[in-house]
This record gives sequence, C-alpha cells and structure tokens, in this order.
Amino acid sequence: MEGLKCLSQSPIDAVLPGAEKVIPMGFIPEPEDYGPAFVYLASPGARLVTGECLWADSGFGVRGIGSAAGGTDLLRADL
Repeated sequence: MEGLKCLSQSPIDAVLPGAEKVIPMGFIPEPEDYGPAFVYLASPGARLVTGECLWADSGFGVRGIGSAAGGTDLLRADL
C-alpha cells in the first residue's frame, strides 16, 4: 500500500470546475504529461544541462492567468 491509501484516505479532485478556461494551454495537465520532461533530464541527452529550471507551468509564465500577459495583440493573425 502506498500514498493516501496507507493513511486510509481517498484522493480528492483539487481542480476547480472550469479551470481549463484560465490555463493558457487550454487543458489541465495529467501526471503523465510531465513524464517525458523528467525522462529527458535523466537521459544522456541532457548531460550538458546543469543548473536549469524546466518550467512546466502550462503557459502561466508567458501568458499569465486567463489571458496573454500584456494583452491579446500577439494573437492577431494579420501581423
């Protein structure tokens, strides 16, 4: 037995309904969405990567919550 089961507790969904509408990438990531990044960092292909942070934040760092940081002008196709 592991995790919450060994404590006789059941998991709860901590994601609020509609959260995907404010996440810049438009979906709520699942644990398996992070796996490939972890595999890369543990692989020989990342042997030159030192002291880096891999920001897996679903776009919050670039776009903020719910809209593009600084406005939506970057979404215009005619530029």
